[in-house]
Amino acid sequence: MTNHELHVLIPVLTLLSACSGASHGHDSPTINSGSNPLYEIEPNDNVESADYLGQIRAGDHIAIEGHIQECCDGAYSCCTDMYDGFALYATEPVSVHITLTEYTPGTDLDFAIYLPSINEVVEAFETDNHPEVGVFNLGGVGEFHIVINSWIGDADYILDIDVQPLLGASPGAGVPELGHAQASQRTRARFLGYHGAAGRTIEALPTRVLELGATSESSGVLEAR
Repeated sequence: MTNHELHVLIPVLTLLSACSGASHGHDSPTINSGSNPLYEIEPNDNVESADYLGQIRAGDHIAIEGHIQECCDGAYSCCTDMYDGFALYATEPVSVHITLTEYTPGTDLDFAIYLPSINEVVEAFETDNHPEVGVFNLGGVGEFHIVINSWIGDADYILDIDVQPLLGASPGAGVPELGHAQASQRTRARFLGYHGAAGRTIEALPTRVLELGATSESSGVLEAR
């Protein structure tokens, strides 16, 4: 057994189908948050504690609200919430359209795509645009993470994920087909604290199921907004 813990953010109606799955594989549900955004569960600051959003396929839409802090010089000495990580499992080749909107004026949030299969950040969206928008094309099945980091300021945000078909794709082995240039060394260094230097996989880590619709986050239950 391991003490590593992943949080599973799913709507109530998919709870029963999720309880039988203990890994990020094909036994986890596809979710759509619809008009009620999910809310992040802390801690989700590294690959081993990422909030797991379930399986995705073309046609899915997920919205997540959260809060993140700016950390001086990328150090936890001046903050406790450097990253927010969200893990997803694509069951088919997909084009993932991501929009990150800050609610807090004067802030600048960015996000990156991390692949646990190769333990690397492969793509980053870190402009001064508001909202920050990006497209990630995955040319096969497999797990990937969306990792949020603040460039300027502590901020509340909403993360919108719209999953579209990857046109012309055929089933592959989970190798990314990148829609933009690969992440630079500077970007990889910026997000290194999320996954660390050592290779690791989270495919088989046990998960704690959290459901939407109840009343208390302290009881391990998410509340729809």
